[in-house]
Amino acid sequence: MICFRQSFSLDTTSPFGRLVADYLRDHTLLAESRRKFSAECAEFAVWLAGRHGRAAAVEDLTRAGLHEWMDSLTAAGLAGSTVNSKRSSLVALANYAAECGRVPALKKVKKMVVGLDPPDSWSREEYAALLSACARVPGDWHGVPAWLCWEMGVRMVTEACARFSELWLARVEDVDLTARTWLSRAVNRKGKRRGLRHQLSEHTCELIARSLDQSQWLESPRDRLWPFPFRKECQWVHLKKILESAGLSATSRDAWHKLRRTGESFLAAEVGVELAAAYAGHTPEVARRHYIDTCRGNERSLADLIAERLEPAGPPGLRVVG
Repeated sequence: MICFRQSFSLDTTSPFGRLVADYLRDHTLLAESRRKFSAECAEFAVWLAGRHGRAAAVEDLTRAGLHEWMDSLTAAGLAGSTVNSKRSSLVALANYAAECGRVPALKKVKKMVVGLDPPDSWSREEYAALLSACARVPGDWHGVPAWLCWEMGVRMVTEACARFSELWLARVEDVDLTARTWLSRAVNRKGKRRGLRHQLSEHTCELIARSLDQSQWLESPRDRLWPFPFRKECQWVHLKKILESAGLSATSRDAWHKLRRTGESFLAAEVGVELAAAYAGHTPEVARRHYIDTCRGNERSLADLIAERLEPAGPPGLRVVG
Protein backbone atom coordinates (compact mmCIF):
# COMPACT_ATOMS: atom_id res chain seq x y z
CA MET A 1 0.00 0.00 0.00
CA ILE A 2 1.40 3.40 -1.00
CA CYS A 3 1.27 6.18 1.58
CA PHE A 4 -0.13 9.07 -0.46
CA ARG A 5 1.12 11.68 2.02
CA GLN A 6 4.77 10.82 1.47
CA SER A 7 6.93 12.41 -1.21
CA PHE A 8 8.36 10.58 -4.23
CA SER A 9 11.26 11.26 -6.57
CA LEU A 10 11.69 10.27 -10.21
CA ASP A 11 14.60 8.57 -11.93
CA THR A 12 15.39 11.30 -14.44
CA THR A 13 17.61 8.92 -16.44
CA SER A 14 14.64 6.75 -17.44
CA PRO A 15 12.53 7.60 -20.51
CA PHE A 16 9.53 8.34 -18.27
CA GLY A 17 11.62 10.58 -16.01
CA ARG A 18 13.09 12.43 -19.00
CA LEU A 19 9.59 13.03 -20.34
CA VAL A 20 8.59 14.67 -17.05
CA ALA A 21 11.77 16.79 -17.11
CA ASP A 22 11.06 17.85 -20.72
CA TYR A 23 7.50 18.84 -19.78
CA LEU A 24 8.76 21.03 -16.91
CA ARG A 25 11.35 22.57 -19.23
CA ASP A 26 8.76 23.50 -21.83
CA HIS A 27 6.09 24.81 -19.43
CA THR A 28 6.20 27.78 -17.08
CA LEU A 29 4.89 26.68 -13.69
CA LEU A 30 5.06 28.20 -10.23
CA ALA A 31 7.44 26.43 -7.85
CA GLU A 32 4.65 24.75 -5.88
CA SER A 33 2.95 23.61 -9.12
CA ARG A 34 6.23 22.15 -10.39
CA ARG A 35 6.68 20.26 -7.13
CA LYS A 36 3.11 18.94 -7.22
CA PHE A 37 3.39 17.87 -10.87
CA SER A 38 6.70 16.06 -10.30
CA ALA A 39 5.42 14.35 -7.14
CA GLU A 40 2.24 13.08 -8.79
CA CYS A 41 4.12 11.75 -11.82
CA ALA A 42 6.58 10.03 -9.47
CA GLU A 43 3.67 8.61 -7.48
CA PHE A 44 2.26 7.09 -10.67
CA ALA A 45 5.66 5.52 -11.42
CA VAL A 46 5.94 4.06 -7.91
CA TRP A 47 2.42 2.64 -8.11
CA LEU A 48 3.15 1.09 -11.51
CA ALA A 49 6.34 -0.53 -10.22
CA GLY A 50 4.48 -2.00 -7.26
CA ARG A 51 1.51 -3.13 -9.34
CA HIS A 52 3.32 -4.61 -12.36
CA GLY A 53 6.85 -5.11 -11.08
CA ARG A 54 8.59 -2.92 -13.67
CA ALA A 55 9.66 0.65 -14.25
CA ALA A 56 7.15 3.12 -15.65
CA ALA A 57 7.34 3.70 -19.40
CA VAL A 58 6.00 6.50 -21.57
CA GLU A 59 3.74 3.92 -23.22
CA ASP A 60 1.92 3.45 -19.90
CA LEU A 61 0.22 6.83 -20.36
CA THR A 62 -2.91 5.32 -21.87
CA ARG A 63 -6.57 5.68 -21.02
CA ALA A 64 -6.68 2.13 -19.60
CA GLY A 65 -3.51 2.67 -17.56
CA LEU A 66 -4.74 5.91 -16.04
CA HIS A 67 -8.14 4.39 -15.28
CA GLU A 68 -6.49 1.50 -13.43
CA TRP A 69 -4.37 3.94 -11.44
CA MET A 70 -7.33 6.15 -10.55
CA ASP A 71 -9.36 3.13 -9.43
CA SER A 72 -6.52 2.08 -7.13
CA LEU A 73 -6.40 5.56 -5.58
CA THR A 74 -10.14 5.42 -4.95
CA ALA A 75 -9.84 1.94 -3.43
CA ALA A 76 -7.13 3.30 -1.11
CA GLY A 77 -9.67 5.78 0.28
CA LEU A 78 -8.77 9.00 -1.55
CA ALA A 79 -11.64 11.38 -2.23
CA GLY A 80 -12.86 11.80 -5.79
CA SER A 81 -11.70 15.42 -5.86
CA THR A 82 -8.18 14.35 -4.83
CA VAL A 83 -8.06 11.64 -7.48
CA ASN A 84 -9.23 14.11 -10.13
CA SER A 85 -6.53 16.56 -9.05
CA LYS A 86 -3.84 13.91 -9.49
CA ARG A 87 -5.44 12.86 -12.77
CA SER A 88 -4.90 16.32 -14.25
CA SER A 89 -1.10 16.00 -13.94
CA LEU A 90 -0.94 12.64 -15.70
CA VAL A 91 -3.39 13.71 -18.41
CA ALA A 92 -1.25 16.80 -19.07
CA LEU A 93 1.86 14.62 -19.30
CA ALA A 94 0.12 12.16 -21.66
CA ASN A 95 -1.10 14.97 -23.92
CA TYR A 96 2.44 16.39 -23.99
CA ALA A 97 3.82 12.97 -24.93
CA ALA A 98 1.26 12.77 -27.75
CA GLU A 99 2.26 16.23 -29.01
CA CYS A 100 5.88 15.03 -29.10
CA GLY A 101 4.87 11.94 -31.07
CA ARG A 102 5.82 9.57 -28.27
CA VAL A 103 2.37 8.01 -27.80
CA PRO A 104 -0.97 8.08 -29.66
CA ALA A 105 -3.41 10.85 -28.79
CA LEU A 106 -5.01 10.15 -25.44
CA LYS A 107 -8.68 9.23 -25.45
CA LYS A 108 -10.89 10.99 -22.93
CA VAL A 109 -10.02 9.94 -19.39
CA LYS A 110 -12.88 9.58 -16.93
CA LYS A 111 -13.32 11.76 -13.87
CA MET A 112 -14.27 10.30 -10.52
CA VAL A 113 -17.64 11.23 -9.08
CA VAL A 114 -17.22 13.93 -6.45
CA GLY A 115 -19.76 13.72 -3.66
CA LEU A 116 -20.21 16.85 -1.58
CA ASP A 117 -20.82 16.13 2.08
CA PRO A 118 -21.75 19.01 4.40
CA PRO A 119 -18.74 20.79 5.94
CA ASP A 120 -17.76 19.46 9.35
CA SER A 121 -15.85 21.12 12.16
CA TRP A 122 -14.73 20.57 15.74
CA SER A 123 -17.10 21.41 18.59
CA ARG A 124 -15.98 23.65 21.46
CA GLU A 125 -15.34 20.58 23.60
CA GLU A 126 -13.35 18.84 20.85
CA TYR A 127 -11.27 21.94 20.20
CA ALA A 128 -10.49 22.20 23.91
CA ALA A 129 -9.45 18.53 23.95
CA LEU A 130 -7.15 19.18 21.00
CA LEU A 131 -5.47 22.10 22.78
CA SER A 132 -5.05 19.96 25.88
CA ALA A 133 -3.40 17.25 23.78
CA CYS A 134 -1.04 19.85 22.31
CA ALA A 135 -0.02 20.80 25.85
CA ARG A 136 1.10 17.20 26.46
CA VAL A 137 3.52 17.01 23.52
CA PRO A 138 7.08 16.42 24.81
CA GLY A 139 10.40 17.63 23.41
CA ASP A 140 11.46 20.89 21.85
CA TRP A 141 12.02 22.43 18.42
CA HIS A 142 15.40 24.14 18.34
CA GLY A 143 15.08 25.17 21.98
CA VAL A 144 11.36 26.01 21.86
CA PRO A 145 9.01 23.58 23.67
CA ALA A 146 7.15 21.48 21.10
CA TRP A 147 3.86 21.81 23.01
CA LEU A 148 4.06 25.60 22.75
CA CYS A 149 4.67 25.45 18.99
CA TRP A 150 1.76 23.05 18.43
CA GLU A 151 -0.70 25.11 20.46
CA MET A 152 0.50 28.27 18.71
CA GLY A 153 0.08 26.72 15.26
CA VAL A 154 -3.36 25.24 15.97
CA ARG A 155 -4.61 28.53 17.38
CA MET A 156 -3.20 30.59 14.49
CA VAL A 157 -4.83 28.45 11.80
CA THR A 158 -8.18 28.39 13.64
CA GLU A 159 -8.35 32.07 14.59
CA ALA A 160 -7.21 33.28 11.16
CA CYS A 161 -9.29 30.70 9.25
CA ALA A 162 -6.06 30.12 7.33
CA ARG A 163 -4.60 27.26 5.32
CA PHE A 164 -1.76 25.22 6.76
CA SER A 165 0.49 26.36 3.89
CA GLU A 166 0.13 29.94 5.18
CA LEU A 167 1.36 28.87 8.61
CA TRP A 168 4.17 26.82 7.09
CA LEU A 169 5.45 29.74 5.00
CA ALA A 170 4.92 32.48 7.61
CA ARG A 171 7.99 34.45 8.64
CA VAL A 172 8.71 36.07 11.99
CA GLU A 173 8.44 39.55 10.47
CA ASP A 174 4.90 38.79 9.23
CA VAL A 175 3.49 39.03 12.77
CA ASP A 176 2.82 42.33 14.53
CA LEU A 177 2.38 41.42 18.19
CA THR A 178 1.38 44.98 19.13
CA ALA A 179 -1.44 45.14 16.58
CA ARG A 180 -2.12 41.40 17.07
CA THR A 181 -2.08 40.71 13.32
CA TRP A 182 -0.49 38.16 11.01
CA LEU A 183 0.21 39.17 7.41
CA SER A 184 -0.26 36.25 5.03
CA ARG A 185 1.51 37.46 1.91
CA ALA A 186 -0.01 36.91 -1.53
CA VAL A 187 2.85 34.62 -2.54
CA ASN A 188 2.02 32.35 0.42
CA ARG A 189 -1.69 32.02 -0.33
CA LYS A 190 -3.52 29.73 -2.73
CA GLY A 191 -3.71 31.39 -6.13
CA LYS A 192 -1.08 33.93 -5.01
CA ARG A 193 -3.39 36.79 -6.01
CA ARG A 194 -4.12 38.67 -2.79
CA GLY A 195 -2.60 38.73 0.66
CA LEU A 196 -4.62 38.91 3.86
CA ARG A 197 -3.96 40.45 7.24
CA HIS A 198 -5.31 38.01 9.82
CA GLN A 199 -6.25 38.89 13.38
CA LEU A 200 -4.92 36.92 16.35
CA SER A 201 -6.11 36.66 19.94
CA GLU A 202 -4.14 38.05 22.84
CA HIS A 203 -3.35 34.54 24.13
CA THR A 204 -2.00 33.40 20.76
CA CYS A 205 0.22 36.48 20.55
CA GLU A 206 1.55 35.63 24.00
CA LEU A 207 2.44 32.13 22.80
CA ILE A 208 4.22 33.58 19.75
CA ALA A 209 6.16 36.00 21.95
CA ARG A 210 7.19 33.18 24.29
CA SER A 211 8.37 31.07 21.36
CA LEU A 212 10.49 33.95 20.06
CA ASP A 213 11.93 34.67 23.49
CA GLN A 214 13.01 31.06 23.97
CA SER A 215 14.84 30.93 20.62
CA GLN A 216 16.87 34.13 21.14
CA TRP A 217 19.85 32.15 22.47
CA LEU A 218 20.39 30.48 19.09
CA GLU A 219 23.45 31.59 17.12
CA SER A 220 21.34 32.42 14.05
CA PRO A 221 17.93 34.08 14.62
CA ARG A 222 14.94 32.03 13.58
CA ASP A 223 13.33 32.99 10.27
CA ARG A 224 10.24 30.78 10.07
CA LEU A 225 7.49 31.62 12.53
CA TRP A 226 6.36 28.00 13.07
CA PRO A 227 9.72 26.22 13.47
CA PHE A 228 8.71 22.63 12.68
CA PRO A 229 12.10 20.86 12.52
CA PHE A 230 11.18 18.14 10.01
CA ARG A 231 10.06 17.98 6.39
CA LYS A 232 6.65 19.44 5.62
CA GLU A 233 5.23 16.00 4.80
CA CYS A 234 6.01 14.79 8.34
CA GLN A 235 3.68 17.25 10.08
CA TRP A 236 0.62 15.04 9.43
CA VAL A 237 2.21 12.09 11.26
CA HIS A 238 2.70 14.28 14.33
CA LEU A 239 -0.73 15.94 14.10
CA LYS A 240 -2.40 12.55 13.79
CA LYS A 241 -0.79 11.40 17.05
CA ILE A 242 -2.03 14.56 18.77
CA LEU A 243 -5.59 14.02 17.48
CA GLU A 244 -5.52 10.42 18.67
CA SER A 245 -4.19 11.54 22.06
CA ALA A 246 -7.15 13.93 22.29
CA GLY A 247 -9.57 11.08 21.55
CA LEU A 248 -10.58 12.67 18.25
CA SER A 249 -11.00 11.28 14.76
CA ALA A 250 -7.73 11.32 12.81
CA THR A 251 -8.66 10.80 9.16
CA SER A 252 -7.44 12.94 6.26
CA ARG A 253 -10.53 15.17 6.71
CA ASP A 254 -9.51 15.90 10.29
CA ALA A 255 -6.26 17.68 9.50
CA TRP A 256 -5.50 21.40 9.42
CA HIS A 257 -8.36 22.29 7.08
CA LYS A 258 -10.86 21.15 9.70
CA LEU A 259 -9.43 23.82 12.01
CA ARG A 260 -10.05 26.37 9.27
CA ARG A 261 -13.64 25.16 8.94
CA THR A 262 -14.03 25.32 12.72
CA GLY A 263 -12.92 28.93 12.96
CA GLU A 264 -15.07 30.05 10.05
CA SER A 265 -18.13 28.13 11.26
CA PHE A 266 -18.15 29.74 14.71
CA LEU A 267 -17.39 33.14 13.21
CA ALA A 268 -20.29 32.83 10.74
CA ALA A 269 -22.65 32.02 13.61
CA GLU A 270 -21.67 35.30 15.27
CA VAL A 271 -21.28 37.78 12.40
CA GLY A 272 -22.96 36.12 9.40
CA VAL A 273 -21.69 34.21 6.38
CA GLU A 274 -20.71 37.24 4.29
CA LEU A 275 -18.36 38.75 6.87
CA ALA A 276 -16.94 35.36 7.84
CA ALA A 277 -16.21 34.50 4.21
CA ALA A 278 -14.53 37.86 3.59
CA TYR A 279 -12.40 37.35 6.71
CA ALA A 280 -11.28 33.92 5.46
CA GLY A 281 -10.63 35.21 1.93
CA HIS A 282 -13.28 33.60 -0.27
CA THR A 283 -16.86 34.11 -1.44
CA PRO A 284 -20.00 33.37 0.60
CA GLU A 285 -20.90 30.65 -1.92
CA VAL A 286 -17.59 28.87 -1.36
CA ALA A 287 -17.99 29.31 2.40
CA ARG A 288 -21.44 27.71 2.45
CA ARG A 289 -20.38 24.85 0.17
CA HIS A 290 -17.05 23.91 1.72
CA TYR A 291 -16.42 25.60 5.08
CA ILE A 292 -19.36 26.55 7.26
CA ASP A 293 -20.76 23.89 9.55
CA THR A 294 -24.26 25.09 10.37
CA CYS A 295 -24.33 23.02 13.57
CA ARG A 296 -21.72 25.23 15.23
CA GLY A 297 -22.27 28.39 17.24
CA ASN A 298 -25.83 27.58 18.31
CA GLU A 299 -26.60 26.40 21.83
CA ARG A 300 -29.66 24.59 20.51
CA SER A 301 -29.88 22.68 17.26
CA LEU A 302 -31.79 24.13 14.32
CA ALA A 303 -34.11 21.12 14.53
CA ASP A 304 -35.13 22.18 18.06
CA LEU A 305 -35.81 25.73 16.86
CA ILE A 306 -37.98 24.46 14.00
CA ALA A 307 -39.89 22.15 16.33
CA GLU A 308 -40.59 25.02 18.72
CA ARG A 309 -41.99 27.16 15.91
CA LEU A 310 -44.23 24.35 14.67
CA GLU A 311 -45.40 23.11 18.07
CA PRO A 312 -49.15 23.82 18.48
CA ALA A 313 -50.02 26.30 21.23
CA GLY A 314 -51.72 25.24 24.45
CA PRO A 315 -51.71 22.00 26.46
CA PRO A 316 -52.30 18.76 24.49
CA GLY A 317 -55.85 18.35 25.77
CA LEU A 318 -56.88 21.72 24.36
CA ARG A 319 -55.46 21.29 20.86
CA VAL A 320 -57.93 21.38 18.01
CA VAL A 321 -57.42 18.39 15.71
CA GLY A 322 -58.91 18.04 12.26
